Amino acid sequence: MNARDREDVERVTELLERLREPFPPEQIDKLPKPIKKNGEFGAKGSCKDCGGWHSLPAVHLDYVGHANLTKRLLDIDLFWSWEPVSFDTDGQPVLVRDVKGNPVGLWIRLTILGLTRLGYGSCEPKPEAVKELIGDALRNSAARFGVALDLWSKQDKHKASQDAGGEATTPRGRRRMGGAAEKPYIVGIDLGTTNTCVAYVRNKYNLLIGERMAERVKIALGSAAPSKDEQTMTVRGRNLVSGLPEAVEVSSIEIREAILGSVRIIVEAMRDAIDETPPEIIADLMEVGICLAGGGSQLKGLPDRLSDELNLRVWLAEDPMTCVARGAGLILEDLELNRQFLASPDRAPV
Repeated sequence: MNARDREDVERVTELLERLREPFPPEQIDKLPKPIKKNGEFGAKGSCKDCGGWHSLPAVHLDYVGHANLTKRLLDIDLFWSWEPVSFDTDGQPVLVRDVKGNPVGLWIRLTILGLTRLGYGSCEPKPEAVKELIGDALRNSAARFGVALDLWSKQDKHKASQDAGGEATTPRGRRRMGGAAEKPYIVGIDLGTTNTCVAYVRNKYNLLIGERMAERVKIALGSAAPSKDEQTMTVRGRNLVSGLPEAVEVSSIEIREAILGSVRIIVEAMRDAIDETPPEIIADLMEVGICLAGGGSQLKGLPDRLSDELNLRVWLAEDPMTCVARGAGLILEDLELNRQFLASPDRAPV
């Protein structure tokens, strides 16, 4: 490393240390988290702690608001930026939605000083939640740089909720049920791999392709890890400049790059789930491994990629497209006996 490179490293290190400095008290706000009693939230009212109008009682968490976080990032890097991990065919961010279609999550990439970290924002289901999701995603991705880490205290939240005689809820919370650990989970997540292929071909080649063609490309060329046998495929669509039919050749390397963000979402979600899993269940996972099912599980190289990232055995179900349906059929054959293993979409026992 020459002298100039050493100076650049020292400068970035100094700026990152400034980024991690504690926020002054006047820049710290209170975030209310309502407490459930007997499975239900209390009536809404004016809160004497934060001055807001929300369900009572509630636990209040210290947090840094969007404006103060933005100011800190600008102080460190005028050119910091963020972007969604995945886009749909209209160029809009792919949002995680619940069973009712309400947005409840957003994955983003935050880049500061040339370094990039992933972050996930979540909120309670509501029709208009994008602004809240962006703010939460920025806070969580910034925390991976060390921003406001001193304010992260899950234990204080759980202790306060227990003192109040209730249960503080969070979209990524976990509790014990039916003798097994319930892992953090997201309903109806659309990783947008097909839509991402459409957007990638459109942006790189000015070629508009349909979802059926994009699906064929994803199945033929999509992969989660490099392969010794990289392939190509002819893709046909309409040129957005001339308006005429056109064909281009794309490679598996390009498609892997296109869906990289979606694969990272899978990896990060599984990392977080394992992080919240009790030690006794971790022991079972190390012995048995993780079984993948569904159409997305058949992405080439996904089991190997997850196995490397998670340091666990990951394997594909014998019949991934139908095994879940067949398993549901077995449950229904003796519903009363198997009812203890079921949960409704809100994760309450059935």
